[in-house]
Formats: sequence, structure tokens, C-alpha cells
Amino acid sequence: MSQKKGHDTSFRRTWDKQEYEQCTRDRARREQQLEEEEERKSKGLRWFKALVLPRKYCKVCDCVVKDSVNYLDHINGKRAYLFHAYQRALDRTMKVERNTLDQVQNDWLVSSKKQKEEKPQEYDFEASVEQMRQQEEEEKQNRKGPRNLKRKMLLQTMMNKVGIIIF
Repeated sequence: MSQKKGHDTSFRRTWDKQEYEQCTRDRARREQQLEEEEERKSKGLRWFKALVLPRKYCKVCDCVVKDSVNYLDHINGKRAYLFHAYQRALDRTMKVERNTLDQVQNDWLVSSKKQKEEKPQEYDFEASVEQMRQQEEEEKQNRKGPRNLKRKMLLQTMMNKVGIIIF
């Protein structure tokens, strides 16, 4: 029988102490920066804070509300009588007129007649392609215009320096 061999223990984890010390230092530095920032904020410096300055005045209740969201909540609040009082103060009614069957049928007939009278536009593919081509040509000319003008001016100044006059 063969003799038993010793086992290799290199599979165990080895710890890099310097790397972990560096990580610890970095974490401590980050925590210190966060603490300093919190301290500055607590001293009264406002960073990235939205201030709500405008106020809304409710004529019905004679009160001032903090902002527009709270104003809408105030008007459309859970208490219905406040809302209706507000609407009455503005001379509005919340009642909707009921339509009869005859009114609905007449409205439907009128809208269907309008749809029949309106002729659907005929789509001419060749005309639209021609129109798009013309627009592209105009855009090219508009882009080339200043460049060509600049070149002509440069050429004219060069010729004038040399002594050639172009008319």
C-alpha cells in the first residue's frame, strides 16, 4: 500500500491586509464627508431646497392657502358644502341639463350630415413627392447660399488685392 500524502491547503482564502486597511480608510473618509455635509445643512445652509413662496387667497372663506395644490384641495375638499358655496359665490351651477332622446337623435343627424358633406381629400402621391423634392432643393439652396456668397466675397477681395476687377 502506498503511503498517505499530505493535503494541499492552498485553497484557503488569503487576506490582503493592506487592501482592507485602505478600504477602511476610504469608508471613514466618506463618512466624515457626509457628517460635515449634514452639519453644514443643519447650520441653515439650504442646498437644493425648493421654497414655496406664492400664496393663494380664497375669496369665499377669506383664507390664505400655502400653494396651488393646497388651494385646489381646499376648493375641491371633502366637505361638499364648501365647494358648493364656492360655486354659488362665483355664480356657477353644478347641475347638468338632461337631454331627451329627440335632442340626441337630432345632434346625431346633424353630425352625420356634416361628415357626409365633407369630401375626403384625395391623396396625390406624385404631387406630394414633387413637393417634398422642391422643399429639399430649397433647403439645399438656403444652406449653400451663405457659403457661396462668402466664397464670392473672398474671391472678389483676393482679385482686388491683385488688381483684377470683376464686374
